[in-house]
Amino acid sequence: MLTAVVVAVVLVVLFVAGRAVLLTIGVTEGDVPAAADVPLPTGSAVVGHEEECASGGCWTVLLVEPPTGTSPEELAATVSASGPVRGTLWDPRSVWVDARVEGRFVRVQATYRSDPALP
Repeated sequence: MLTAVVVAVVLVVLFVAGRAVLLTIGVTEGDVPAAADVPLPTGSAVVGHEEECASGGCWTVLLVEPPTGTSPEELAATVSASGPVRGTLWDPRSVWVDARVEGRFVRVQATYRSDPALP
């Protein structure tokens, strides 16, 4: 019984590590985070969603209407201050977000970006 548990744990660890390696090796400029990976306050409404690309990579762009009682400036500040969204065990890549006011909406840009190099 103990042998079966050890084998199962080893297989799970190898699978998760292998997936992380494949995500790292297989990264392309065209990879973009899903809209669901962007941290938005409750009550925010996504009214537009597209993917944009330029030299150096691609990113997800969301046009967001702030929740009732929140100004676009407040929403932009909240989203921008949220910092990187750390990856999960399934997808270890971090999602970096930036937000800018566009009229009564907020334009949120999300991208995968490598963490700063470690010394």
